[in-house]
Amino acid sequence: MDFTSSRLFNSLLYFLVGIAWGCTNPFIKRAEEKLNSSSHGRDKQVVQSQTLASRLMVSVMNPAMWIPYGMNQCGSLIFWFLSAREPVQRAAPVCNTLAFIFTAATAHLVLGEEVRRPLIFYAGVLLVGTGVFVILALE
Repeated sequence: MDFTSSRLFNSLLYFLVGIAWGCTNPFIKRAEEKLNSSSHGRDKQVVQSQTLASRLMVSVMNPAMWIPYGMNQCGSLIFWFLSAREPVQRAAPVCNTLAFIFTAATAHLVLGEEVRRPLIFYAGVLLVGTGVFVILALE
């Protein structure tokens, strides 16, 4: 692979990690909220007596929880591969920043969460995206 295609491939990996981490976070959060809200109707003593193992088992049996979690972990595998190809000082901040952008976009566009200050939201996404572009362009 020549330098240009390797650089393009690494940039694609950055975006895949950002998408895998960012797009799954709102779905994991929503599944956890549903799990917690379903336990609010029960007796408080029963909920407190639930062990970590029983809560984990309920989460594992819930596809709304483990499907996004599995996709999130696939992003971690891609990050592991990427960190072997790129310096971690660049890979970690870029992937985490892209994950924040994709989390915000997924929560707003797909799940319909309200944006309190749209102008600040879009300006922030634009500035952060520009920063990621500059970092990747100045490799």
